[in-house]
Amino acid sequence: MSEKSVEAAAELSAKDLKEKKEKVEEKASRKERKKEVVEEEENGAEEEEEETAEDGEEEDEGDEEGGEGQWRLGWKNQG
Repeated sequence: MSEKSVEAAAELSAKDLKEKKEKVEEKASRKERKKEVVEEEENGAEEEEEETAEDGEEEDEGDEEGGEGQWRLGWKNQG
């Protein structure tokens, strides 16, 4: 191989390595962004579940009180 051929091959290899490095960095960046989005979605879902659970507890408490009140009224009516 002539000196020019060796230099061209080395230059091409360096260019290929640079392109591969950029692709790997882009892929890592996309993966990190995707991970952040998934975490945000999970956090949002957890917050919604907590809010729903809190709402459900409040409704349950109201049902129990109403149910007891109706039961007590029924008891008084029978007695």
